[in-house]
Amino acid sequence: MLIFGPYAACLEAIQIKPQDGDVMFNFTSPVSNLPRIWELSPILDIANPNIDPMYAYQSYILSDLHVFSVFMELMHYIYEGHNVYLCIHEEPLNSYLEAIHDLLPGFIQMRYGYNPIFINEGQDILSFDPGDYHFSVQGILTFDKDNERYYSEYMKNKIRNGEIHVEQQ
Repeated sequence: MLIFGPYAACLEAIQIKPQDGDVMFNFTSPVSNLPRIWELSPILDIANPNIDPMYAYQSYILSDLHVFSVFMELMHYIYEGHNVYLCIHEEPLNSYLEAIHDLLPGFIQMRYGYNPIFINEGQDILSFDPGDYHFSVQGILTFDKDNERYYSEYMKNKIRNGEIHVEQQ
């Protein structure tokens, strides 16, 4: 499952319902002791009425190869059936953070048909049945295409960096 929540709630949820392979990332939380996925929370002009924030967010993720790689690495955990906790900032009056907290799960839902969950307290995790959270059929097909692109770029980078040598004839 993909779980969004404040750091304390995520930490408590992992203790309440531990699962092998649980991972926790800092998405927008001020907590500094977690791996941060700052690439997925860009600076977007969300106040501009002439720009669709979801379109801008989608373009940002899909057009930048580094950001796309970070996104796909996150999605691999979910695809493999791990619980992925994304810790978010609890500041309720920050409209920018609220928008970012909506954009990533909205993009995942739109692209892969996968519904993430939101918790406010660790006990909230008990309200969700993991069997209800999965990729749609179309979402799996889209994920497979994205995965092909990800691995293709991954291998190109390895070749560029000299980690893999290709013999020319």
